[in-house]
Amino acid sequence: MKRFSLLIAIVLCCTLAVQAQRGEPQGQRWWVGAHTAIGFGASTNLINYTLGLAPMYGYRIIPQISVGPRASILYNHYRFRDDFGNVFEKVNIVDTGIGAFIRGQVYRQYFAQVELMYENVQVPIGNGEKISYNGMNAYIGIGMNSGGSNPTFELMLAYDLNLQAIYRNNLINGRFGFTLFY
Repeated sequence: MKRFSLLIAIVLCCTLAVQAQRGEPQGQRWWVGAHTAIGFGASTNLINYTLGLAPMYGYRIIPQISVGPRASILYNHYRFRDDFGNVFEKVNIVDTGIGAFIRGQVYRQYFAQVELMYENVQVPIGNGEKISYNGMNAYIGIGMNSGGSNPTFELMLAYDLNLQAIYRNNLINGRFGFTLFY
């Protein structure tokens, strides 16, 4: 986590230095944003709560195309139940990821986004044990930004291409968040 914080601080400092040197007005090419994740899932033997945050930092190559880094941290709380509905085990898991994205403005406030992420995903297997999967993963998605004044609100649907071949029920995820200077 310390390395990640240091990386973000270095990127922000370099960006501010480059922007100051170029003399561009604030928000001309650079923008920031974050998506949040809130989820709940339940079945006969499992309850899952999810909470996450994914900050991103974009640079407009041309007015319609942006690129930049994106990170994510996702907290999962699992409760396993027996056949009578009694909770017999609780497991907390934190998944992390860091990568890059390309975003293209399709029409007015609508955009398409492609991401390539290096992720650490953990899966509970019982008795408090977890299996970790590390590797590259990709997402493709479409979204809508509210436009207008800053900050702006945005919604996005992303499809997980599941490159790590991890069994997941939620390959389509909904994201909501904000952007500043987009």
